Formats: sequence, structure tokens, C-alpha cells
Amino acid sequence: MREITGTSTLTGSVSGTSRAAILEQKRSVEHAEHLGDVRRFRAGLMIAIPTYVFFGVLDAISVRWAGAASLAWFWGIRYGFCLSVVPFTLWAVCRKTPPSPRLFHFVDILLYGGAAWAIAVMATRYGGIASHYVPGIMMVIVARAAFSAQRWSQALLPNLVIASSYPVVMGVALLLDPALRAQLHEPNAATAGMNHLLFVYGTTVLAIAGGHHAWTLRRQLFESRSIGRYRLKKRIGAGGMGEVWAAYHAGLKRDIALKILRPDASGDVEAIARFEREVKATSELSHPNTVRVFDFGVTDDGIFYYAMELLEGRNLGDLVKAEGPLPVARAIHLVIQASRSLAEAHEHGIIHRDVKPGNLFVTRAGGEPDFVKLLDFGIAKVEEPDANVELTGTGVLAGTPKYMAPEVVLGKGATPASDVYGMGAVFFFLLTGRAPFEGDSASAIYLAHLHDAVPRPSTVRGEPVPASIERLVARCLAKDPAARFADAGALADALGALVVTGPSLVPSPLVMAAASEDDRITIRPAARAH
Repeated sequence: MREITGTSTLTGSVSGTSRAAILEQKRSVEHAEHLGDVRRFRAGLMIAIPTYVFFGVLDAISVRWAGAASLAWFWGIRYGFCLSVVPFTLWAVCRKTPPSPRLFHFVDILLYGGAAWAIAVMATRYGGIASHYVPGIMMVIVARAAFSAQRWSQALLPNLVIASSYPVVMGVALLLDPALRAQLHEPNAATAGMNHLLFVYGTTVLAIAGGHHAWTLRRQLFESRSIGRYRLKKRIGAGGMGEVWAAYHAGLKRDIALKILRPDASGDVEAIARFEREVKATSELSHPNTVRVFDFGVTDDGIFYYAMELLEGRNLGDLVKAEGPLPVARAIHLVIQASRSLAEAHEHGIIHRDVKPGNLFVTRAGGEPDFVKLLDFGIAKVEEPDANVELTGTGVLAGTPKYMAPEVVLGKGATPASDVYGMGAVFFFLLTGRAPFEGDSASAIYLAHLHDAVPRPSTVRGEPVPASIERLVARCLAKDPAARFADAGALADALGALVVTGPSLVPSPLVMAAASEDDRITIRPAARAH
């Protein structure tokens, strides 16, 4: 038996109308940019800090040959800054966990801004407004720009903090020191001071413009990059093992969803095996309610990818979040489609292991609304008699806590009945707007799956739910796998046995006993499963 593990958060889909999806995409891109900024900042530290320390030699020369203030005064400022700021900076950005954007921006301003202000203070004791130390502030601006690619609005504050060090420090010094004020009446010194001011702010403008240009090019790079025969347009999902991009196939003249194994995982034999198993599991299935896979390949530079249909719509989680608990008939219509997709997987020996609202996508097909697509076989288990490789580490729970079957929680092998449990939890969610078991932690949810009785959907919903439907949900969520429907096919048969009688559906004996008058479910005939 082989197992496929991967991310359970990726979807080959994009919503054309969902504002939430657009915001999520924006956050995803900004997160990737943030991680890139942190990496470049770390690289800059390896050059900027030694350079700043080395310029202590200039302090010694200024004292020895130019008669500036004492060396202790210069080094006290220079190395005092290093000892007080650099350790904190290294701690903040070099940890295993990257700093938050807020902390990162603070450290950015603290390091480069602090260095510039220290240089400005040293300049007051060596040359004043005409000091030869002022070009050091411009070096700080250039150093920061060399290792950052930021939108101008992000780069404005850090650069202004750096550039303001010269006029602010000198302004205060002129008020306190009569000798420095006298420089304002010296043509050469006053001219040099004005030149310094213009060059500092001129360098700042160039740094901000250059950083913004680099940031723009970085955004455009991903939009124009190609993987195989596909041109990447925008990233629409990311997880631990890979990314999903909206891409364009020039030959077909259509957009598709492209799932890519992360470059840093391309050398991982186990990750590649998992990725290939995911492709195999999905490509073997042809049910219309299963996301379709079109292509699989490896680029010349070793990037693994596969292409699947690009969907417009939203997953069941977002649907219920936006609309609340669904009408019973609509919930049945959605669950029966998902169950029939899952039934085909079970017939092929594939156990999904992560059936949840986020992996069930609602779209339109042939003009028909509420068409369900089962997504993400990233942690599916494929039963193969000749397999001898275990791709999930011992003791690792695969799945999502709120939709995980009790036997999986206990570390036992997942079976088709485990997917039935997940489908029952999804059905409960559609009827009530929440999962069967909630908790403050994964451990609390696991214990609830093991020991707590399943609430009646009508109690949680606050209005009656047909008793036959409650019995069906309860059977799906039985603690004992043997008490559930054996597989998704049996569940689909039970749901499919709801027959149209006028404007209503009446559960057949397959659902559980004959339906009473209270069990009638209003539904339009077009909602029959396909």
C-alpha cells in the first residue's frame, strides 16, 4: 500500500467574482515577496555590517590626521550602535521562523536608519555641515537599495528616516554649537552643506525609484514565466509541497490550473514520489464531478508539474460562510455529486483522506449551477498490492481534524468508510453551518470524534431537518466504521434512492425506513444527480 502525502490546501481553481479569493491571492503574493525581502535582507547584512565596522579605520584617520574629536568618542558611537542594534537584528531575521512583516519593517528602519543617524552624529565632530562623513549616509541608502525590491510606498518611510538624519542632526547641532553656526557664514562650508543635502535626498529619490522598478519586474517575472508549454499568469494557491498557478496554454488558447512541485522539493525523492502518486490518483478518475487532469511533465531544469482544469466558483466552505446553512434539498444535491465522485475513487482503490468543504468546489458546468468538483488528492492513499513504500511518516495524521474519522485519529489505516465519515461531516456542515465537532485545539476535536455523540442537525440548525436525513448523517458519522456505509458508492446509492414525487423527494428504504410525512424534502427535479 502506497500513500500520497502533500498539501491539503491547494485547489486548481480560481474565482472570477469572489472578492475573498482575490484578497487571498494578494495575501499569498505579498507573503512570498515578504519571504524574498527577508532573504535579501539577510544577504545584505553579511556585507553591510562588516563594511560599517571596517569604517572604524576612517575614524582613526580622522582623529590622527585631521584633529577630529577623540577616537573613543567616534568608536563609542559606531560600535555602541553595533553592539546595541546588530544582535537584535540578527535575532529577528536569522531565526528559523521569518519575522512578521511588521517586525521586519521595524528592524529594517532600526538598522539602516540607526546607522545613518550614528554617522550624522559623528559628522558634527568632524567637519560639521561640510563633513566628509556625509557620503557615508548616501552609502547606507545605496546599501539598503541594493538588497531590497519594494513598492515605493513601502520604501518611502525607511528611506526618509535615513535621509533625514543629516538635516535633523545638523539642525540640532547648529542650535547648540556656536562654532557650527559660524559655518553658515563660510561660503565654502555652506556650499558643501547644501551639496550634501541635495545629494542625500537625490540618492534617496533614485533608491526609491530603483527599488520600485525592481519590485515591478519581480511581479512581471512570474506573469511571463513559462513551465513547459504553459505561461504562468498568477498564483492561486500554495501549500507545503507545491503551488497552483493560473496558466495559459497557447496551443489550446485557454487557461488551465498548473500545480508545480516546489523547486526546493524537486531534489527530494520522497516528495517527487508523492507528487507522481497524486497525479496518478487524479488522472485515473474520469467522473465528471472530479477535477480533470490534462497533462503531466518535467521541465529541463527539473520542475515537476501537472495541468488540470481551471474552475470558477468557490468551495463549500466559502459558500456556507457567505450564505449560511443550505436548504436541505440543495445540500443533498451537492453531497450526492461529491459522493459519486468519491465512489469512483473507491472503486479504483483510492482513499481521499481529506474530504472537507475546502476540497469540494461548486462551479457551473454546461450552464448548470451547483456543479460539484472533488479536488486535491494530495494525501490520498492508493491501494496497490505490489507496493512496498510507505510515504507517510509513522505517527503522522493525514487529514483535517474537524473532518477526520475516529479510526484515523487512533492511527489506524484509512478505509473507504473513513471517507464516508468525512462526507457525513461535510453534509452536517452544509445543514448547520458548522462541523459536527468544534474545539479550541486539534486535540480537543480529536477527543470529540472519539467519544462525543453527534449533535442532531436540526438542533444545531434551529429548525427541523427530515428525520431520515438526520439518520443518514448519523450513520455516516458512526464511531465504528462497520456501522457506516461501506463506501461512497453505498452512500451515493442511498442518496440517489430519494425519488421525486411531485415537488418533493421521499427517502426510500435505502435511506432508512419509510419516510413519514415530516420527512418530505422539497426539491426541483433538475437537482437530480448526474
